[in-house]
Amino acid sequence: MRYQPTDRPDRGFVGEKWSKYSLRSMQVILQATHGIVSGNPEFFYRAFGESSEDFKELLTRPQHFIFNREYYENCEGKPEFDDYTIQMKSLSNSEKEELNVELSKTTPGNFHEIKFSNHKLQRILSFYLPLTSEEAEEIWSQKQKFNKNKAEEIIYIPDDEKVEDAGYNDVTFKSVQDAGNKIQSENVI
Repeated sequence: MRYQPTDRPDRGFVGEKWSKYSLRSMQVILQATHGIVSGNPEFFYRAFGESSEDFKELLTRPQHFIFNREYYENCEGKPEFDDYTIQMKSLSNSEKEELNVELSKTTPGNFHEIKFSNHKLQRILSFYLPLTSEEAEEIWSQKQKFNKNKAEEIIYIPDDEKVEDAGYNDVTFKSVQDAGNKIQSENVI
């Protein structure tokens, strides 16, 4: 839970170990997990990292990389994520701090106005620019296709478990769902 002093009229407090950018990144992580902070170690480590270094690295990522992690880490966005990772590793700690300070001074919609004299910082800044609505829609479309393909995998029942061959191998998950929905709608009074 975020600490908020009770004597402040606004929610602008930022603790000394945090920055505005890292607090916003934490909110994005929680949006991506739908606010769930599971005690399941696999879920927790995936959401927040396996170490404090992983957690800090995650908080410094471009926020659309956090929200769309599967897309950027394992799907079509992987080349862009890999390029970002290489560039980020080439930055010194002081350069990373300078990047964080500048990102914390403004909102994502104004990141394009940030100017660095350091060429490495100026180059990595391009990853932080917010997605256009078309880019966001394309990522969403790709995620929907991926999820649909996973849901429509063929259900395989081994021959020794079948009572009779009723075409089970031709049934997809979607077909099973459609049949269940039809039965439910026919039974509604």
